[in-house]
Amino acid sequence: MSDTICICKLLFIAFFVVGCGVDITFDDRNRGLLEAYDPDAGFLEDASAVDASGMLTTLDHSAWAGVLTAHHRGDCFDYDGLSASSEARALLGQYLDQLSRVQLDGLDGQDRLALWINAYNAITVQGVVDARMSDPQFRVDANGFAFFQVRSATVGGLVVSLDALEHGIVRGEVGRDSLSGFDATEKDQFLAEHAALGPFDPRVHFALNCASRSCPGLRGEPFRGESLDTQLDHQASLFMDDPLKGAGPAGISALFTWFRTDFEQVAPIPDYIAMYRMQGLDGVNTEVSLEYIWALNDFDAQTGSCR
Repeated sequence: MSDTICICKLLFIAFFVVGCGVDITFDDRNRGLLEAYDPDAGFLEDASAVDASGMLTTLDHSAWAGVLTAHHRGDCFDYDGLSASSEARALLGQYLDQLSRVQLDGLDGQDRLALWINAYNAITVQGVVDARMSDPQFRVDANGFAFFQVRSATVGGLVVSLDALEHGIVRGEVGRDSLSGFDATEKDQFLAEHAALGPFDPRVHFALNCASRSCPGLRGEPFRGESLDTQLDHQASLFMDDPLKGAGPAGISALFTWFRTDFEQVAPIPDYIAMYRMQGLDGVNTEVSLEYIWALNDFDAQTGSCR
């Protein structure tokens, strides 16, 4: 076992043991995930799951599933509940550790894309929790959307910001101003990973959650390669059928303006909406963009609803 992995294991154990004590609301299955996790090999006892450099040759999304089970609340997320639970934070840290060390080349297209979608959503949740520790009123649009531009995580050995992940890797657009802090070598790495994923599927826009009210809802389960197509269809339909976010009498989401070229690779915007909306274009005003609300999608435990 390498010295780096040994240190990683000790830090993870320390993080789990210290914290705020046992969370009695944390279900037994999630606690079992923590107890079973080995930073050397994820949840796998087979040593072949780790290569010579300490990278994981396979990835289990169970830890992210556990976080979502405990704190996903419809279109909102219980960031306060996650912050208050040392065990839930450890579980999220466990998943981010796995993401940092997964061997991307060992995954096929659908599994690989599902990984990047889950990574975006998990990194976003971790980022919001961290930001709210110093600013309880945090919003993702603060300071010119700096939240999305900070190099906030490592996935498969690639150091990324949320914008680098979404636009550089998943969409294959490295020329955006928000990626100006990355050098040419890093951008080439993003484009190489994008090429491995294949042509961009605009349904992914409805799977990435930017922690704001107008963003497509965070899915309450991990995306997985074997069911990704069905999950993306469902995400698209949920969004189109929401008149306050997706499409309705007051207008359509600004996503269709910002990423028009992505959608038009498949169909004109009205036709694309009709493909996934239960009632087609009936009652939809496609000439107006809905106001995009960047207020945080946080859950208020006292009222049992979004703030």
